[in-house]
Amino acid sequence: MYDLTSNHGTEINNLSLFANLNKNEIEKILQNSYIHHYQKGETLFLKDQKIANFYIVLKGSVKLLIVNEEGQEAVVQIVNEGKYLTDISGKVFLNSAEALEDVIILAIGLENFRQQLKDNHSLALNMLLDMSSQNRTLTNKITTLKLADAKHKVGQYI
Repeated sequence: MYDLTSNHGTEINNLSLFANLNKNEIEKILQNSYIHHYQKGETLFLKDQKIANFYIVLKGSVKLLIVNEEGQEAVVQIVNEGKYLTDISGKVFLNSAEALEDVIILAIGLENFRQQLKDNHSLALNMLLDMSSQNRTLTNKITTLKLADAKHKVGQYI
């Protein structure tokens, strides 16, 4: 079981996913979890690899990317602290992930996490709220990329 008094307890307790959950609920969620450190440029997972864990960025930034057959890279999304990298389908990753800087990742065993979502309504609601927020952010970015003029596109990323 993960010790909440360890080096990363503050980051874990501050995750929006765990908002309004008590220590015992968080400890149940963190069964079969571990902390992993990745260095800048290191690959966290590859496209088409089976999803076995639910990954949350505790520190740093990670890029989700797709590489075509010619080796060209398209960045799909940048995931920052407090956000998660994976879905809970248990299928395969739709993209690869690479550390943009030194990162700390919380990896929660997927089967346990899925069971906790079934058992804990507050956790499930928090996840839905996070997903809704992420969906809105991605929709806004896509709208800007597709519909805005060049000046507005450049201005948004400066």
